Amino acid sequence: ALRIRRVRVIACLGMLVIGLFVATMATPFTATRQQAFFDGENTIDTTMTYMRAEVRSLDGAMMTVRLLDGPQAGDYELVRINADSSREHELSEGSIIVVGTDSDGVVAFIDRFRVPVLIIMGTLFAVLVLAVGGRRGGTSLAGLTVGILVIGWMIVPLILQGHDAFWVCIAGAYIIAGCSIFIAHGVRRRTVISLLCIAAVLATVCLLSYLAVTLASLTGLVDETAFYLKQGSPHINLGGVIAGGIIIATLGV
Repeated sequence: ALRIRRVRVIACLGMLVIGLFVATMATPFTATRQQAFFDGENTIDTTMTYMRAEVRSLDGAMMTVRLLDGPQAGDYELVRINADSSREHELSEGSIIVVGTDSDGVVAFIDRFRVPVLIIMGTLFAVLVLAVGGRRGGTSLAGLTVGILVIGWMIVPLILQGHDAFWVCIAGAYIIAGCSIFIAHGVRRRTVISLLCIAAVLATVCLLSYLAVTLASLTGLVDETAFYLKQGSPHINLGGVIAGGIIIATLGV
């Protein structure tokens, strides 16, 4: 028992150290190809580069920032920002934010830089689960990780490639359920019975979500985000995304 407690303490301390290191080194510096600007019926491509910046001074609708990433690190730039946005994001001198530059070199305010805080919160969550749940908590975290990977590496890419979101989410839900159950609880008779029950419930939810979306004529076009997504990827069925979201959410239950 003493050895198990030592291993648990070492594992928790190791996760904390790794999480703090990643939070310290995290940076959003990257360049991506976007289709975000519309000129009539034409779409204008632009390359947007994101980087961290430190707010040095605020003056109404303008602020002076010092870039922290990329080849321009250390340079000072003037960034336009509305006074309401400044109060909304609680900006002050020393705040770390994310700015974006386009192909013309125009620097624009994007948002607060929250990655380190999110990494620390996620690490503390994992440490608490491991400290309280022990080996069972560790296997549950492994199952949760598998679910996140399936969503990020399978479901979302397949939807973006044009596959039907409804059927992709159904396949992903069954994969997540099977992997999570077996990883967290092992291969036993009770686990198999539990998985069969989950499969039956998911089948029922798939039918009900399809009927709900079809009978209510839910299109998914509810805000400008959905509109731009539809403009950039017209092959995506947003109604199928809604039904698939219901199915994925059912896994939590």
